[in-house]
Amino acid sequence: MAKITILVPSLRLTGRLFAAFVVLAAIVIGAMVLSATISLNRGFSAYLLQIELAELDPLADAARAEYARHGFDQFARNPQRWAGFVGGSLPPPPLPPPPLLPFTDGRPPPPLPRLVPSPRVSLLDADMQLIIGPPEALDGPRRLLRGADGRVIGALALMPTTAVGREVERAFFRAQRRQLVMMAALSFAIAAAFAWALSRALLRPLRDINAATTRIAAGDFAVRLVPHRADELGDLARDISLMAQSLGETEAARRRWVADTSHELRTPLSVLRGMIEAVQDGVRDADAVTLATLHGQVMQLTRLAGDLGDLARADSGAVALFREPGDLVKIVDDVVGAWREGFARSGISLDLCKEQSALPVVVDRGRIIQVLTNVLANTQRYTDSAGLCRITVRCDATMAIVRIDDSAPGVPPAALPKLFDRFYRVEESRGRAGGGAGLGLAIAAAIIGAHGGTIVARASDLGGLCVIISLPLGQLA
Repeated sequence: MAKITILVPSLRLTGRLFAAFVVLAAIVIGAMVLSATISLNRGFSAYLLQIELAELDPLADAARAEYARHGFDQFARNPQRWAGFVGGSLPPPPLPPPPLLPFTDGRPPPPLPRLVPSPRVSLLDADMQLIIGPPEALDGPRRLLRGADGRVIGALALMPTTAVGREVERAFFRAQRRQLVMMAALSFAIAAAFAWALSRALLRPLRDINAATTRIAAGDFAVRLVPHRADELGDLARDISLMAQSLGETEAARRRWVADTSHELRTPLSVLRGMIEAVQDGVRDADAVTLATLHGQVMQLTRLAGDLGDLARADSGAVALFREPGDLVKIVDDVVGAWREGFARSGISLDLCKEQSALPVVVDRGRIIQVLTNVLANTQRYTDSAGLCRITVRCDATMAIVRIDDSAPGVPPAALPKLFDRFYRVEESRGRAGGGAGLGLAIAAAIIGAHGGTIVARASDLGGLCVIISLPLGQLA
């Protein structure tokens, strides 16, 4: 079965918005014109009907007088008399002088009025039953007839009409309808012009946004949009500028990451290559010292590869954690015990202050030990001899806190926010020949973040660096 493809021209957003405004204006204006036409038709017909009812008043007076003289039976017996009565086209037959009634003065009755066409008027008795006239008048408006004593003696009913019956009135109605159509056409033209201008004004920022996103997609992260609006489009422009800034920073960080990784790998590889070539050339002997040096460089590469793997897993949110209930005070106590001798050899005092005897946490014990080890390794490496490292373990309402303070040298205030960046080292103030790759604190921040905690650095009261680690409290097993 062959498929038929219908190609529909694609409108740009400006055209779609303009079309939506125009269609909406057409619907609203059309509904208003239709409503006004119906209302005018009904209202004008009702107005004409009220005029006709008002014209029945003289006929009603004549009918009351006729009833006082002879009653209404003569109309039922003599339709021509009724036709002449309501239409004035037939002269009334001669009648004997009527008896004087309380509401007559003996003068002859006035001539019968010629008011409305006879086919539309009916005469009803006191029970509202038809005496003479078209039966359709029973559904129309009525003019009650009352006698001298005020009781209802009958009614004149007027057959309703749904059309304008006079040429002048029809002309008036046509003129009003033409005026409505002209006003509707003018309103539609104004609405269309306003819709076109409004759609272009509303979507003008989108052209700038489109151009900016095209440049960002091409790799130009320096583009910035200056929002001139306080609406959603202005917010979008600001968000795109922030996105471009963030992408630029991410790209710069990626390039630094590649360059730093290449540099960190190049140094031990160069040492390994040089020593191996020296052994091959016979410049150095493959003795225990040479092999130990080669082993040290290999271990440095192994640690660097492991650190890079940990950071890669942290970036993807896949840091492997094996959490279990534990006591943070005991974990810190064990780590301090393992490092106490090394700190003593470096001439650094290591003090532990435990404000609580136990702090329940649910953590990966090995990972937390890795974090504390990285921080203490930096402290031992960068703190001057005869210095002090003070570790405080405490808690607040919801967090268990480990604070590690060391003595001089300190870290410049501008460098504190960068300490947890990858490959960042403050060589100027805390330099040491045996410095690491600058990944230890970055890994520590990733591990603590995966536990739902925080790690921050600030100046210490002891003159050096203060690292504060916070972990959510849990329940002991």
